[in-house]
Amino acid sequence: MIRGIGIFLLCVSTILGSTFLSGCGNSQTQDTLKTDQSQNIYQVMEPAQANGQSVTNFVRVLSTGDEVSGSINLSGEWEVPGDSRTPWTYQAWDSAGGMIDSATIRFMPFDNENPYHYFNFVAAIPGQYIIRIIHYSLMVQYLSIEISPPGWLNAGQSVFKSVTG
Repeated sequence: MIRGIGIFLLCVSTILGSTFLSGCGNSQTQDTLKTDQSQNIYQVMEPAQANGQSVTNFVRVLSTGDEVSGSINLSGEWEVPGDSRTPWTYQAWDSAGGMIDSATIRFMPFDNENPYHYFNFVAAIPGQYIIRIIHYSLMVQYLSIEISPPGWLNAGQSVFKSVTG
Protein backbone atom coordinates (compact mmCIF):
# COMPACT_ATOMS: atom_id res chain seq x y z
CA MET A 1 0.00 0.00 0.00
CA ILE A 2 2.66 2.51 1.02
CA ARG A 3 4.82 1.52 -1.98
CA GLY A 4 1.90 2.28 -4.29
CA ILE A 5 1.41 5.67 -2.66
CA GLY A 6 5.12 6.46 -3.11
CA ILE A 7 5.01 5.56 -6.80
CA PHE A 8 1.80 7.56 -7.24
CA LEU A 9 3.32 10.63 -5.54
CA LEU A 10 6.44 10.39 -7.70
CA CYS A 11 4.32 10.24 -10.85
CA VAL A 12 2.00 13.09 -9.79
CA SER A 13 4.89 15.38 -8.86
CA THR A 14 6.49 14.67 -12.21
CA ILE A 15 3.32 15.36 -14.18
CA LEU A 16 2.59 18.55 -12.22
CA GLY A 17 6.11 19.73 -12.99
CA SER A 18 5.12 19.84 -16.69
CA THR A 19 7.14 16.74 -17.50
CA PHE A 20 6.12 13.27 -18.57
CA LEU A 21 7.44 10.17 -16.88
CA SER A 22 6.94 7.09 -18.98
CA GLY A 23 6.44 3.79 -17.26
CA CYS A 24 4.88 5.01 -14.00
CA GLY A 25 3.72 2.20 -11.80
CA ASN A 26 5.92 -0.75 -11.06
CA SER A 27 8.64 0.14 -13.55
CA GLN A 28 12.07 -0.77 -12.23
CA THR A 29 13.92 1.03 -15.00
CA GLN A 30 15.31 4.54 -15.17
CA ASP A 31 13.41 7.21 -16.98
CA THR A 32 15.15 10.40 -18.05
CA LEU A 33 13.95 13.68 -19.38
CA LYS A 34 16.49 15.91 -21.10
CA THR A 35 16.39 19.62 -21.76
CA ASP A 36 19.06 21.91 -23.14
CA GLN A 37 20.05 22.85 -19.61
CA SER A 38 19.55 19.79 -17.38
CA GLN A 39 18.51 16.17 -17.22
CA ASN A 40 15.94 14.70 -14.83
CA ILE A 41 16.52 11.09 -13.83
CA TYR A 42 13.94 8.97 -12.02
CA GLN A 43 14.65 5.44 -10.86
CA VAL A 44 13.19 2.92 -8.46
CA MET A 45 16.05 1.49 -6.40
CA GLU A 46 15.74 -2.05 -5.08
CA PRO A 47 15.81 -2.66 -1.31
CA ALA A 48 19.18 -3.41 0.25
CA GLN A 49 19.66 -6.81 1.87
CA ALA A 50 20.09 -6.96 5.65
CA ASN A 51 23.45 -5.36 6.52
CA GLY A 52 23.95 -4.59 2.84
CA GLN A 53 23.43 -1.82 0.31
CA SER A 54 21.71 -1.00 -2.95
CA VAL A 55 23.84 0.88 -5.48
CA THR A 56 23.11 2.62 -8.77
CA ASN A 57 25.62 4.38 -11.05
CA PHE A 58 25.28 7.01 -13.76
CA VAL A 59 28.14 7.77 -16.18
CA ARG A 60 29.08 10.53 -18.58
CA VAL A 61 32.22 11.52 -20.46
CA LEU A 62 33.39 15.00 -19.44
CA SER A 63 36.08 17.34 -20.72
CA THR A 64 38.51 19.20 -18.50
CA GLY A 65 36.75 22.21 -17.02
CA ASP A 66 33.19 20.89 -17.45
CA GLU A 67 31.09 21.93 -14.46
CA VAL A 68 28.56 19.44 -13.10
CA SER A 69 25.82 20.54 -10.73
CA GLY A 70 22.48 19.29 -9.56
CA SER A 71 20.32 17.96 -6.79
CA ILE A 72 19.39 14.51 -5.55
CA ASN A 73 16.37 13.32 -3.60
CA LEU A 74 15.91 9.80 -2.30
CA SER A 75 12.52 9.02 -0.80
CA GLY A 76 10.73 5.85 0.04
CA GLU A 77 8.86 3.68 2.44
CA TRP A 78 9.51 3.50 6.15
CA GLU A 79 7.68 0.32 7.21
CA VAL A 80 10.69 -1.40 8.79
CA PRO A 81 11.36 -0.17 12.37
CA GLY A 82 14.39 2.12 12.43
CA ASP A 83 14.56 2.26 8.63
CA SER A 84 13.52 5.93 8.53
CA ARG A 85 16.89 6.85 10.01
CA THR A 86 18.84 4.84 7.44
CA PRO A 87 21.35 7.04 5.58
CA TRP A 88 22.01 7.21 1.87
CA THR A 89 25.21 8.28 0.14
CA TYR A 90 26.10 10.30 -2.96
CA GLN A 91 29.55 9.90 -4.53
CA ALA A 92 31.22 11.39 -7.61
CA TRP A 93 34.24 9.62 -9.16
CA ASP A 94 36.62 10.96 -11.80
CA SER A 95 38.03 9.05 -14.76
CA ALA A 96 41.18 8.12 -12.81
CA GLY A 97 39.09 6.33 -10.16
CA GLY A 98 39.38 9.03 -7.51
CA MET A 99 36.43 10.10 -5.40
CA ILE A 100 36.05 13.84 -5.97
CA ASP A 101 32.85 14.56 -4.05
CA SER A 102 30.66 12.75 -1.54
CA ALA A 103 28.00 13.19 1.11
CA THR A 104 26.05 10.93 3.41
CA ILE A 105 22.54 12.08 4.13
CA ARG A 106 20.30 10.86 6.91
CA PHE A 107 16.85 11.99 5.85
CA MET A 108 14.18 11.67 8.51
CA PRO A 109 10.64 12.10 7.18
CA PHE A 110 8.83 15.15 8.50
CA ASP A 111 11.99 16.36 10.30
CA ASN A 112 13.82 17.69 7.25
CA GLU A 113 12.64 20.89 5.60
CA ASN A 114 14.76 20.25 2.50
CA PRO A 115 15.08 16.60 1.44
CA TYR A 116 17.47 17.41 -1.45
CA HIS A 117 21.24 17.19 -1.54
CA TYR A 118 22.86 19.77 -3.83
CA PHE A 119 26.22 19.04 -5.46
CA ASN A 120 28.69 20.78 -7.72
CA PHE A 121 32.12 19.81 -9.08
CA VAL A 122 34.41 20.64 -11.99
CA ALA A 123 36.10 17.94 -14.10
CA ALA A 124 39.84 18.24 -13.52
CA ILE A 125 40.74 15.61 -16.13
CA PRO A 126 38.94 14.35 -19.24
CA GLY A 127 37.20 10.98 -19.31
CA GLN A 128 34.28 9.02 -17.91
CA TYR A 129 32.86 10.27 -14.61
CA ILE A 130 30.53 8.34 -12.29
CA ILE A 131 27.71 9.55 -10.04
CA ARG A 132 26.93 6.79 -7.52
CA ILE A 133 23.94 6.61 -5.17
CA ILE A 134 23.98 4.08 -2.33
CA HIS A 135 21.17 3.35 0.10
CA TYR A 136 20.98 0.94 3.01
CA SER A 137 17.20 0.78 3.44
CA LEU A 138 15.38 -2.54 3.55
CA MET A 139 12.62 -0.92 1.49
CA VAL A 140 12.32 0.26 -2.12
CA GLN A 141 13.62 3.83 -2.55
CA TYR A 142 12.68 6.38 -5.22
CA LEU A 143 15.60 8.27 -6.71
CA SER A 144 15.21 11.66 -8.36
CA ILE A 145 18.21 13.53 -9.81
CA GLU A 146 18.33 16.82 -11.65
CA ILE A 147 21.76 17.21 -13.22
CA SER A 148 23.51 19.54 -15.62
CA PRO A 149 24.96 19.05 -18.17
CA PRO A 150 22.59 16.40 -19.55
CA GLY A 151 23.73 13.13 -21.07
CA TRP A 152 24.19 10.88 -18.02
CA LEU A 153 23.49 7.19 -18.65
CA ASN A 154 22.48 4.47 -16.22
CA ALA A 155 25.43 2.12 -15.77
CA GLY A 156 23.52 -0.39 -13.67
CA GLN A 157 22.13 -1.19 -10.27
CA SER A 158 23.41 -3.75 -7.77
CA VAL A 159 22.37 -5.05 -4.37
CA PHE A 160 25.16 -6.21 -2.07
CA LYS A 161 25.19 -7.98 1.28
CA SER A 162 27.98 -7.03 3.63
CA VAL A 163 30.41 -9.78 4.48
CA THR A 164 31.64 -9.77 8.05
CA GLY A 165 34.60 -11.76 9.00
